[in-house]
Amino acid sequence: MNPKLAIVAMTTKNSPDSTLNDEARQRLLDELKAQNITKRDLSRNILVGETTVGAILSGKQSPTLENFVLILDQLGLHATWVLHGQGEKYRRKPSSTGLKPIDADQVRARTGVENWLLDTDVDTTADERSWLRVFAWPDAQKSYASNVYMIGLAMYRYAKGNADSAKALLRRALSE
Repeated sequence: MNPKLAIVAMTTKNSPDSTLNDEARQRLLDELKAQNITKRDLSRNILVGETTVGAILSGKQSPTLENFVLILDQLGLHATWVLHGQGEKYRRKPSSTGLKPIDADQVRARTGVENWLLDTDVDTTADERSWLRVFAWPDAQKSYASNVYMIGLAMYRYAKGNADSAKALLRRALSE
């Protein structure tokens, strides 16, 4: 199968080619071992659940196109090599540690809270960004999105015991 078609098939439900074949999965597993990367490390660096990564690598679940690209990027591999064992193996030489953090803000679609996270001057941790992303922010809040996100972030910080930071965010949200 054409490598481009194979990647497109991953995003098509019920496609016979929507899961990685045994050889492709084995190439990924071998590369993880060669780079001394665990499934847990991979899942943390690409911000995908460990169960999902395990299911993809075991063939129980089809990777989304985004997940497949994140895995390839993390390992520095060419899709053609992974899918068909042909062509150049590496897009870049693997790092000495085998891992490089993925900037999830750059790979996700820039909508709603993603825009705010990229454009705001409010410092946020990875946990705070993940927490903000779980909400389905209502369209009615678009005109006051920055305030709504700051209030949501303040709630998280307060729940985590950082009351001073939460109060400062609330004051800022109410003053804008």
